[in-house]
Amino acid sequence: PTIYIDTDAAIDADNWGTAAIEVFDQNNMIGGDFSLDNTGLSVKYVGDGSDEKTSYRLKFEKKRALLGSKSGSYKQWVLESNDDDPTMLRNGLTEELGDQLGFSFTPGCQYADLVVNRTYVGTYQITDRVKVESGRILVSNKDTDWLLEIASNGEVGDNDLYVAGDDTNPNIVIKNPDKDDITADEQTALQTAVSTYFASFWTDVENNVDQTSFINWSVASEILGGYKQLSDIYVYKDNADGKLYFGPLWSNDKAYGNNAKHPVDMSDLETAGSYNGMLFNHA
Repeated sequence: PTIYIDTDAAIDADNWGTAAIEVFDQNNMIGGDFSLDNTGLSVKYVGDGSDEKTSYRLKFEKKRALLGSKSGSYKQWVLESNDDDPTMLRNGLTEELGDQLGFSFTPGCQYADLVVNRTYVGTYQITDRVKVESGRILVSNKDTDWLLEIASNGEVGDNDLYVAGDDTNPNIVIKNPDKDDITADEQTALQTAVSTYFASFWTDVENNVDQTSFINWSVASEILGGYKQLSDIYVYKDNADGKLYFGPLWSNDKAYGNNAKHPVDMSDLETAGSYNGMLFNHA
């Protein structure tokens, strides 16, 4: 399939820009009706937009099934550039790995050619956004349960809501509840709650972690052999049972030993706020 997106203004990473979309898909690989008069789409960059081939985030006014039967209908999707993967296969392979290991959710994969403002920008991967909602990351209460990103210093964005790391703890970026849906006071209270939780987390880690998801994540990390397993880890906490669940696997275009930051060399991770603080200093 080929996706055509025309934007009304310049795209950036911080603000949604309105856009129109048209899809040519003679084999019906992408679900939904995308005609020229279609409206209700907003677009922005994933990251700062400085990569040679930039990923895009899509937000529709109405739910769309961009992966057809492979996934559900959602408002938000990602067009992943796979800029660091000349094979274009690693994230697709990771989807299969996550399914085989039994992760409750692994972002899907469908390849498509992308044209933005009448300029062909390459082959992209249509994939799910890592988000708390039915069919993706399922928790007991979307308004109170947590989706967190355990991140090294380089993975924390300027506009992220997070708890800063130190020599013994990593940075923790709060993805859910969404900071745009809560007040400034609620954001501060949430940061305090997350910080307090992890301050005592290691006193009973065996009971605080869902062991099945952690084992699955550990096995996947051994196979993936990528720096994301050292610097950018998604976890979520369901307050119904109080446990921390590992996953999903996400953005592994530099995985399978294809990055200089290979797990064999952890020297650059021995800094405040790094993954080093999460596991190694508590081992």
